[in-house]
Amino acid sequence: FIQCCDSIIELEPQDSEAYVIKGFILYNTEDHIGALETFEKIPDPQFRRYEVVRLKGTILSELKRYEDAIECLDEALETNPQDTEALTAKGFALY
Repeated sequence: FIQCCDSIIELEPQDSEAYVIKGFILYNTEDHIGALETFEKIPDPQFRRYEVVRLKGTILSELKRYEDAIECLDEALETNPQDTEALTAKGFALY
């Protein structure tokens, strides 16, 4: 699937969805650094912003970059204060 996303990105470099999907795939295959790098390249930073910021916060927490994680998770929680995934990830980052 990553190769498919890369092909789409090569043909349509402004396709934010391809970057988001690639980032989620990389995260799910334990390539956290690759996922973060991919999310940073999303052409439209507002595209699926909430989902991306929440996952970035989770990844940063897993990488022990707690201050950065909390910043991302706070942004996600501003959008949806009841998000149990973001609340849980923030709890781990604060712990």
